[in-house]
Amino acid sequence: MKTKIIIAFFVLASFSCQKESVQKPFSLTTTSNESSLAVKPKIGDLYGGGMIAWIDPSGRHGIIVGLEDLAPTVWSYNPYIDIQVYGGIVGDGKKNSLEIYRILQKVDNYAVLECKQYRGGGYKDWFLPSIIELGYAFTAGQYGATFNSDTAYWSSSAASAREAIVSAYPGAQGSHFKEWIRLVRPIRYF
Repeated sequence: MKTKIIIAFFVLASFSCQKESVQKPFSLTTTSNESSLAVKPKIGDLYGGGMIAWIDPSGRHGIIVGLEDLAPTVWSYNPYIDIQVYGGIVGDGKKNSLEIYRILQKVDNYAVLECKQYRGGGYKDWFLPSIIELGYAFTAGQYGATFNSDTAYWSSSAASAREAIVSAYPGAQGSHFKEWIRLVRPIRYF
């Protein structure tokens, strides 16, 4: 009997000491100084200096929209420079903004430079959204982000050599001359 009790003890002890297979919580990794989220992010969550406005199908990457409009400004201080940035899908905003900045640099104030200098939440990687990204940014308006519905916002997507695509909240699109003054709302990726 003593032997059966000792064997039963060791069997129970070995089962209770085994590592259980526990599902780890979703972790959002970033390339900046952001800490990981312990829960799956949702559209409308405050995160990374702004509000999550779009999440890709993997659930790990998306768009964060800044919580405030930047000063109204021009798309380009020299509308006669043909900056060919026609990309309008998710992922093009950052590429477009880098190309616009490469050409215009820091000569005068313009939409991409405003975004580049923005420090919302302490982050330095803000940029001007492509037209599709701007549409996703407006989604945050359904979750408490405020947008001005009286005028248009610049996108980083050019419509032609002289015009860029704009969108008015909640989503009407058009093109305006690059020297016109419009609102700017920065975004960043996570």
